[in-house]
Amino acid sequence: MARAEPSLEGKRAEDEKAWNMLIRKAAVIGAGTMGCGIATHLANAGVPCLLLDIVPEGEGERSRIATDAIGRALKSRPPSFMDPSDSSLLSAGNIEDDLEALGECDWIIEAVTEDLDVKRGIYERIAPHRRAGSIISSNTSGISLGLLTEGLDDDFRSSFLVTHFFNPPRYMYLLELVRGPDTSEEIFSAVREFAQKRLGKGVVECKDTPNFIANRIGVLCMGASCVYQEETGLSIEEIDAITGPVIGRPKTATFRLHDLVGIDVALMVMKNVYDLVPDDESRELFRAPAFLQRMVDEGKLGRKSGGGFYRKEGKEILVLDLESFEYQQAKEVSFSSLDSARKEKELPAKIQALAGGEDQASVYVWKLLSETMLYSARMVPEICDDILSVDRALRWGFNWQLGPFELWDALGVRATADRLEKEGREIPALVEELLRGGSHSFYSTAGEGTKRRPSVFVPASR
Repeated sequence: MARAEPSLEGKRAEDEKAWNMLIRKAAVIGAGTMGCGIATHLANAGVPCLLLDIVPEGEGERSRIATDAIGRALKSRPPSFMDPSDSSLLSAGNIEDDLEALGECDWIIEAVTEDLDVKRGIYERIAPHRRAGSIISSNTSGISLGLLTEGLDDDFRSSFLVTHFFNPPRYMYLLELVRGPDTSEEIFSAVREFAQKRLGKGVVECKDTPNFIANRIGVLCMGASCVYQEETGLSIEEIDAITGPVIGRPKTATFRLHDLVGIDVALMVMKNVYDLVPDDESRELFRAPAFLQRMVDEGKLGRKSGGGFYRKEGKEILVLDLESFEYQQAKEVSFSSLDSARKEKELPAKIQALAGGEDQASVYVWKLLSETMLYSARMVPEICDDILSVDRALRWGFNWQLGPFELWDALGVRATADRLEKEGREIPALVEELLRGGSHSFYSTAGEGTKRRPSVFVPASR
């Protein structure tokens, strides 16, 4: 079954009542990288915003954590502000002296550390000061909304949703929204419309499952990348050469992405997901490998520590050898399948050439891409009801050129399913339903002549 792909602006009909629910002033609690980034982007949209954090120990200005964060944002590269003068819309404060000001705010965003007890403690503190009906949201990257709001009053729960921004908020297009069973439709629609029209976001609605959509699949890929490195023995530079632009991924590829995120953060996220998905059949791919733990223990945390999988010495970039655990000069990467892929002009042909070869690069890429495709197909409808949301989340949140279902199409759904069956791997029900219905791609075109438009497969379970 297929239906016309909805436009970016209107997955649902515009709710004018919600759009008229104006967001005139906002507050962000937590002046870390994400919290300050969200606050600056609200200012970019012309929304006055109060940025709050804790009162630091010792003498000095009590709101200096938030004040200093705004100062760093003014100096950040790439720029956090569209115009430095937008910083005048930000006010620094703290959660000891300035909670009463929350009564003036239409939207309060919690962006504190990923700790359930800390977040719930914040909600208990702000509840007496917020105005009834004002919007409350959490920027959590994966904690269940149900756990966040358990035991809170009816108005708080009806006004609450998850608004998961991606870093840096000004530049990353994706915003994941999660509603709870008590979330007001008016409030949810208001945030969705505001995010699309004022903040310029690509909104994807997710179900309340661990790590939502983008990070559930993206972190699976991070874990699988490490597992398959151990299985194939490929070097760090070899894996990055075959998992970057040649397969439609950013130049950070695999291990440069780990360095960018932070090895300690990557390790924590993998462990968190592993603990939260005891029944996931791919759970072992979320188990962090020993070499990641060793890197954290030795302070090899990535760019923020001066070295992770890569380290810059003068003008030279060295790479970590996982056998000796010493840095060395990167070796030239050469694979016949990679050479073939580079000769192709179109991305699908590049991926087919690389994944269809017989050398170790092909073995690794096929392992990674096939698991990504299988896992994504198994996750619908658990994490969301439609394949379009999955593809958008990975394209908008991780800068992939092709989402997982677009990747199925690029490699050929029938050909890919046949290869997987020969390997003794189970074909997800979603893929079987597509093929059983006589279709051979998740995306196609429908209609005739000037009425032709893109269409997308919709599973019967929708």
